Amino acid sequence: MHRTETVRVRARAGFLVLAALSLASLGLAAGALFVSSRAHPVWAPLGPNPTQTVDAPEVAGYPTVSASDRAVSVSGRKCSTELGITVAGSFSWISEDPRSVVPAGTGTREVVRTGCSAVTEYRNPIPDEVRILTRAGCTETAAGCRMIWRIVGVEVPTDSEGREGSRSTWTTEPFALEARR
Repeated sequence: MHRTETVRVRARAGFLVLAALSLASLGLAAGALFVSSRAHPVWAPLGPNPTQTVDAPEVAGYPTVSASDRAVSVSGRKCSTELGITVAGSFSWISEDPRSVVPAGTGTREVVRTGCSAVTEYRNPIPDEVRILTRAGCTETAAGCRMIWRIVGVEVPTDSEGREGSRSTWTTEPFALEARR
């Protein structure tokens, strides 16, 4: 065999060995990822939470609350598949147009039963910033000067060992906040 032919054969053999090693490494990595994802499933004991309803008369297609009211009354359920967990959460007011986000509060609660809770009434105080944004950005309609909002919350469960689970969200239906300029 000629020297150039020998070099070519060895180079091809080296390339095939490297390709086989690369494929084997990829297979091992994929197997490790599969095993690790199976060994540590996501803990998700909260939700899904049904949309909460705003307890207010409907005007022009939306439950409507006056910006001069102290709070928005909402009826809703929160759901869990486990007992003995602590839930930390926060909630915000989010307007549709113009888009605004107003952080409104935080809190914790203990889960005392599995399944979905009985319908509970929540009283959500209207933040001053929401009143100001509503008066400044509301749209004049036949129903009055109003802005469409939702109240949205995020909750994170923690078990007795301090392990956090996946986040769960809840939301109210869209509602109108009516203001006078």
